[in-house]
Amino acid sequence: SVYLRRPYCHMLVYACKRGSGCQGLRRLSFTRRCAERAANVRGMTIVAVDNVGIGLKMFWGRLLAFPKQRPGATNMIVGTMLTPLADFNIQMAEGQGWKPIRTLLFVGFGVCQAAMQWLVYVKLFAWMFPCAIRFANAPWREKCLDGAGGAQLLGQVAVDQFLYVPFVYFPTFYLFKSLFTKESHATSLQNYRINFIDDYSAELAVWIPGDIICYSVPFWLRQPLGHFGGYVWNSVLSWMRGALPSSESYCSSTKLN
Repeated sequence: SVYLRRPYCHMLVYACKRGSGCQGLRRLSFTRRCAERAANVRGMTIVAVDNVGIGLKMFWGRLLAFPKQRPGATNMIVGTMLTPLADFNIQMAEGQGWKPIRTLLFVGFGVCQAAMQWLVYVKLFAWMFPCAIRFANAPWREKCLDGAGGAQLLGQVAVDQFLYVPFVYFPTFYLFKSLFTKESHATSLQNYRINFIDDYSAELAVWIPGDIICYSVPFWLRQPLGHFGGYVWNSVLSWMRGALPSSESYCSSTKLN
C-alpha cells in the first residue's frame, strides 16, 4: 500500500506547490477524473471490439452452416440470383444496354425453376432412384463395378432430358416470357413448337454431359456443379431466346394479325 500511495503523495505535494492548496487539490482531482474516464473509455472500446469480433465469428459460422441446415432455401437463393445474373451479363455483352423488364423475366423464371428443381431433382428423384445417393458417394472404383447404380444414373439423365426438359422446362419458359411480351398463351406455345429443335439441341449439348457429371460426383458437390451448369445454360438461353420484342415491332405485328 505504501508503494501505491507514494505516487499519489508526490502528486499532492506537487499540486500544493503549484498554487493554493484548494486549487491544487481541484486540479489534482480533475486530473484523476480525466485519467479514470480515459481508462473507462479504453476499457469500453476493448469490450466493444471484442463483442464485434465475437459477433462476426458467430455470423460467419451461421452463414457457413446455413447451406447444410437449409439446403432447400439455399437452392432457392442461389438459383434465383444466378439466373438473372447470367441474363444481365449477356445483355452487357450484346451492347444494347440493360433492360430491366428482361431481367425481371429471368428473376421470375429463376424462382420458378429453383422450386421445380428442388421438387424434381431432390424429392422426386430420391423416390424414383433410391440408390442414386449411395452411388454418388461411393469411390470411383466401386462406381465402375456397380451396375445397378450406373443404371440409376442413366435413368436420372433420361427422366431429366427426355421428360422434364422438353415437356415442363421449355413450355414454362415460353409461358413466363408471354407475361412480359403481351403474347397469348397459344402464341407462346406455338413459338415453343417452332423453336423446339434449336432449343432442345442446345440444351442437350450442355446438359447431357452436365447431368452425367452432376449425378456421378459426391452428393455434396452436386448442387455447386448444378448451379455452375445452370449459369452456363441460362447464359445460352438468354442469348438465344432472352430478347424481348420492342413495342414498335409488337404493334406492327398486332396490326398485321
